[in-house]
Amino acid sequence: MYSLAAFGRMITDRIRTDAYAEALRREIKTGDVVADIGTGTGILALLACRFGARRVYAFEPSGVVELAREIAAANGFSDRIQFISQKSTESALPEPANLIVSDLRGILPFFDQSLASLIDARKRFLAPGGRMIPQRDTVWIAGVQAPELYRDSLGPWNDRPYDFDMSAGCARTSNTISQCLLKNADQLCLEARCLATLDYERLAQTDLEATISWTAKRTSQIHGMVLWFDSVVAEGVGFTNSPGAPPLIYRQAFFPWSRPLEIVPGDNITVTVSAKLVGHEYVWRWGATVCAATSDAIQAGDTKANGTKTQLQQSNFFAADFSLPELRISGSSYQPKLNQNGQVQRRILGLMEDGTPLEAIAHQLMGDFPGRFRDWRDAFNLVASASRTFGS
Repeated sequence: MYSLAAFGRMITDRIRTDAYAEALRREIKTGDVVADIGTGTGILALLACRFGARRVYAFEPSGVVELAREIAAANGFSDRIQFISQKSTESALPEPANLIVSDLRGILPFFDQSLASLIDARKRFLAPGGRMIPQRDTVWIAGVQAPELYRDSLGPWNDRPYDFDMSAGCARTSNTISQCLLKNADQLCLEARCLATLDYERLAQTDLEATISWTAKRTSQIHGMVLWFDSVVAEGVGFTNSPGAPPLIYRQAFFPWSRPLEIVPGDNITVTVSAKLVGHEYVWRWGATVCAATSDAIQAGDTKANGTKTQLQQSNFFAADFSLPELRISGSSYQPKLNQNGQVQRRILGLMEDGTPLEAIAHQLMGDFPGRFRDWRDAFNLVASASRTFGS
């Protein structure tokens, strides 16, 4: 969930916000109905009204929606913007939308359930002939020689801090995707290649599976792969977070290798990248195969008999702090029993369904689960949280 400061930075990122404003100005026709998916503080909803939208349905499940309501009222748009304090996937619209606008990305478009939300909104909300903002994002990948970035990404785990062997930490950090800001495109030692194009008017799946190959042109170390995206918000209007471009609120994504790839001219480098949405998060996998430049190198004994110099397989799954018991109880054949926390939640929901007031539910919990709560206020806070999540 974004902080208020993060929402503020998004508004003041003029490259991004100006592009959205221009796209809305071009695309909105007087009297249009607009669905704003993830409105945040409501800046895109306000712009949609300014450019002629008759009605904006603005979805925002976080508490910042209350600030958005205040801002809409202060600008005279309360009668035209209907804020919906739910995820769009859990809601319906009373009328079709002529335009869907959103900015749900993280550092890449493959973020949280953003793509699933856009696919769902397009299928259920968009009128025939309706438009999408953005129209499409193109994701790019390149190899980078960046020793300082690599050291920062891996952290101190190989440095024997206080003369302790803590190298096991590298198994996690080398499988961790991080933000980076490459100000100099000259650090790219494998040229940019298109990894995926997301056409939001036709997009049907949330996952990514791609294989990209290069032939090395010079001797270098590849410390990792850098990914970024170009966005076409409307035809002729867009922005990019590519290396060397003016910086946006979005940075690039750095996928480190567990050890640098040593390449020489003529080597063939094949990189596979996949992203699969599991629950609310993406599980990324990235791998590399480096094959020898020439048969002479193989005969000289520099590589394995098949010409393969290096093979790596990595995933952010390996960076997750899962314990063995957690993995065991997540298995498909595991038969769970409801623990006390589950019993408490079940009791709360049952009393809510019966129409019991929150204060009475809290007192009931104190009697049903003695010793579970420090005091009545502790029980009431849990009940109030359940009401915010499941109540209406």
